[in-house]
Amino acid sequence: MITETEKSPKVDPAPALRRGLRIIQLLSKDGMSTLGQLSEATGWPKSSVLRLLRSLEMMQFVEREDGGRRYRGLVQIMPVNGEVAVLKQAAVTSMQKLCRTVGHTVELHYFNRQHLELVERIEPLDTEVTVRMRIGYQREQQEIDALMQVACAYGLGTDILKSQQSWVWTDAKQIEITVDRAEQLINLAKANEYGIDCGYNYGGVMRLGIPLFRTNRTLIGVLAIAQVCHPTMRQLDQAMIRNIKNAGSIINTNLINGHLS
Repeated sequence: MITETEKSPKVDPAPALRRGLRIIQLLSKDGMSTLGQLSEATGWPKSSVLRLLRSLEMMQFVEREDGGRRYRGLVQIMPVNGEVAVLKQAAVTSMQKLCRTVGHTVELHYFNRQHLELVERIEPLDTEVTVRMRIGYQREQQEIDALMQVACAYGLGTDILKSQQSWVWTDAKQIEITVDRAEQLINLAKANEYGIDCGYNYGGVMRLGIPLFRTNRTLIGVLAIAQVCHPTMRQLDQAMIRNIKNAGSIINTNLINGHLS
């Protein structure tokens, strides 16, 4: 028989386990983090956090970026969509390489047939990060940015445009656009096989996004570069477009090999 004390202990019987699980929760929520960031988030000394990270790394629950100072969680405590896990596994190496090549934040968004949700983000080292979107954020369908252009072109379609007031960022301002203009942007994204923001947002960020597919060619996600732009900038350079397309091609091959359908 289980006693009341056994069911609800007043004293934490395994504080190290609780702390390890807390580290995993933070990495799942916030994405890749440095030792300092984890220490600040938990309030624990860096030496204590480092010991936990090394133990979790030995158990393959956490990994450190090659040559970097940041840690990534490889498991999640909360129930997780199996597709998301496969998508992240297929994309992470290419995302790391892309981030190093372009020097900007790289994002992975999961498409669940209705919404886009940010599930992974990799930031460049030794660069002040101004991209504020957090893991778990769902994109607004009214914002016809690079991400939603791709989602509509390959997944959602354009019927949603008739029941909403669409808008885009232009010079850090939200500008309403007509249904015809929104459809034009979506059609252009499909023709080019990438979407691009019409201008930089209030944080000075401009995104470029490409589609990722299941083996049956339905949209599973969007790979994006979030570039911090100079105010005079109006478009992304062709090298960046080639780089993200090359990364997307590798990820799509990985998804095919993973038989995600």
